[in-house]
Amino acid sequence: MAQIHREKLANAKRAIEVYREILRTDPQDAVSTRALVDIYEHAGDFAGLAGALREQIETAPTLQERVTLLRKVLALYDEKLADLAQGEWAATQILEAVPGDRDTLGRLEGILERAGDARKLVVVLDQHARHAGSADEKVQLVARIAELHQGPLQDPAGAALRWEEIVRLDPDDARALEALEGLYTALGKPAKLGKKTPGPTAQFQGSLREPFNRLRYLEPPTDDRFGSKAEELTVSKSFPLRPLEADLVRRGWHFSCGPIPLIKSVTDRSTNTPLDRRHGRSSC
Repeated sequence: MAQIHREKLANAKRAIEVYREILRTDPQDAVSTRALVDIYEHAGDFAGLAGALREQIETAPTLQERVTLLRKVLALYDEKLADLAQGEWAATQILEAVPGDRDTLGRLEGILERAGDARKLVVVLDQHARHAGSADEKVQLVARIAELHQGPLQDPAGAALRWEEIVRLDPDDARALEALEGLYTALGKPAKLGKKTPGPTAQFQGSLREPFNRLRYLEPPTDDRFGSKAEELTVSKSFPLRPLEADLVRRGWHFSCGPIPLIKSVTDRSTNTPLDRRHGRSSC
């Protein structure tokens, strides 16, 4: 009967009512659900189409078909209906099934940006960065996170950590180095990071880039015994660690090698050579 109303009588409204009656009796009727999708799509009723597709999602027999339908729903909410909340829902459903899906991550980032939800956007960008296809793409994504911390979130410390992450990926990134100089000043950290300090524990000389290169030689903790030495190193006035370095070293990170002016051992504070985590001697 619904097909008669739709095809013979050109009465889409009555056909929809009939299909709805069928679905109230049998919610799993796939023929009626597909028919509703066709009617709404032909009529250009995007709200009705999104609703019908969501009903179809509920009866999808496979995960792949469910994801395909969710992609259609996401496109409708994003492009046609400008429904940010439902677009976020659809994107989240896809990412639960396909973590790291690049197209969906991009759409969700756009939705959250338009919604002005910087905190959620940071989470999604972080997820995107973990699935980045190249180092350059990751740098761009982390830079967006840093800018959100520095701007809407008003979190300069968080921004500094993200810019530091970029410097570890690309020590020559001028944007990150410039941002860090301003942030270090705002946070009460040394403004002239390339300036040499007097005494035997002189820091690096030269360009602003050089001090940040030290971070490339930081490694995660591997030995609990070294953790106590690192803690003593951070409170020693003979080696002025920068705030970010001090925070990492307190958590057990260590300098493994490179042109880093560390003391030779906890007891011998007169020699400035890189500290080896096993023997307390230079490993470079």
